[in-house]
Amino acid sequence: MSRSFLGHAAIYGFATFLMQAAGFVLLPLYLRCLNPDELGVLEVATRLAETAGTLLLFGGFRQALFALYAQAETPTEKRRVVTAVYLLLALGAVVGLGVVAVLPGLGSVPAAELRLALLGVLLEPFVLIPLSLMQARTHSLMYVGLVAMQFAVRVTLSVTLVAGWGWGVQGVLCAHVIASGVLGLTFSGWELLRGLAWPTLVDLRAILAFALPLVPGGACFFVLHHGDRFFLLAHATQAELGEYGIAYKLGMLVTTFGLGPLYMVWSARMYAVAREADAPERFGEAITRILAWLLLVGLGLCLFVGDGLRLLGGREFPLAAQLVPPIVLACAFQAFATLADGGLYIRRRTDRKLWASGLAAGAMLLLYAVLIPLGGVHGAAVATLLGFVGLAVLTYAFSQPLFAVRYEWGRLAGVLGITLGLWLISHLLPWLLGTPLTLTARSGLFLMAPILYATLVSASEWQIIARGLGRKPSGMRLTQEGTG
Repeated sequence: MSRSFLGHAAIYGFATFLMQAAGFVLLPLYLRCLNPDELGVLEVATRLAETAGTLLLFGGFRQALFALYAQAETPTEKRRVVTAVYLLLALGAVVGLGVVAVLPGLGSVPAAELRLALLGVLLEPFVLIPLSLMQARTHSLMYVGLVAMQFAVRVTLSVTLVAGWGWGVQGVLCAHVIASGVLGLTFSGWELLRGLAWPTLVDLRAILAFALPLVPGGACFFVLHHGDRFFLLAHATQAELGEYGIAYKLGMLVTTFGLGPLYMVWSARMYAVAREADAPERFGEAITRILAWLLLVGLGLCLFVGDGLRLLGGREFPLAAQLVPPIVLACAFQAFATLADGGLYIRRRTDRKLWASGLAAGAMLLLYAVLIPLGGVHGAAVATLLGFVGLAVLTYAFSQPLFAVRYEWGRLAGVLGITLGLWLISHLLPWLLGTPLTLTARSGLFLMAPILYATLVSASEWQIIARGLGRKPSGMRLTQEGTG
């Protein structure tokens, strides 16, 4: 990876940290100010609102903007794409506001909480669209500036409303609504003032053709990520559901920090790489490197999750700590599927993504129905892992014939084996020694991972490292690139 790639990735990594840090930094606030039942209400209300956003095409419009903007050849074509997305987004927001006005409660979740959660989802795309455009233009410093503002506003509001005024769940949701509304309308207005180009029917059809298959696909991803919550309503207590939600948030950090920063740069550049003669090899190398970093982040999370929960919550959360490792592994398989999606976006065949996610969601529902009654939240975690394994396999099967990637199966298996091996050692040693591993011992295991990963570094990567250090690569022991 070039220095510019890693430089932008570092900036995006900091931005991603800030974007997710609002939830992460506020987690101690939630754990201390909300009881387990309120955490369960927040979890269900948020997931329902995200589903509504998917049905209104918000995620599909953003993905269509990113792909079509990157492939547009002239500034006028790019502006037409931007204007068309905003028009469609405004239409979806109007429909959503009508839903908000009549939305009833759901079981233990009051109507007020559901309405606030949905309103936040309706306003959030007006922040995400300017961010997507900054990412597509590789304006990483502008990107991090907007994210920093969003972080500061949301944290300040959350602390004031939840801890200061005691608004509970409504305070959490109101902070999201106000932050998204103020910043979204400000930055979207600034983006539109850069210039408008009235879209043609061809532009609108292209965006809808790209986005529409993602609607049922988004519903399928809701099943994959959040459908287990509704099965758990009948097979777990509200407190267990709250701890499961905490474990899921922590497990998803591996996607936030392991996949997010590098993928944000890669997804902007992959369209240009796809035109090169050696695209299959370069895609394979990029996927290996991104997944290796993700697995390293995941290992650290699994080794230190208990300490982190004690620090954040001021008490033990043993159930949440047990559930994090299978969720982290599930996220690794989801990351593979996300990277394999690149071929579908390049060929504009999002219909195949729908088939992959639909089949995986169907299998996941079956797993939920069987495993959750048997194992409660533990069954949900296992079902999540198996479902994302299926998604990875299906995405590969649907994407590879359209855009062949030379996957480095040997190196991928090696990195995964090293990561799982070190995690297993961290659990077997306490059983053998009869005492928990100290923080120092777990830190040592974590530091061993990059050393062992280095045994899988390819010749070309040693050359990149050597150039970065200002040295010639001669004398180094080089490994051959593993391609399976």
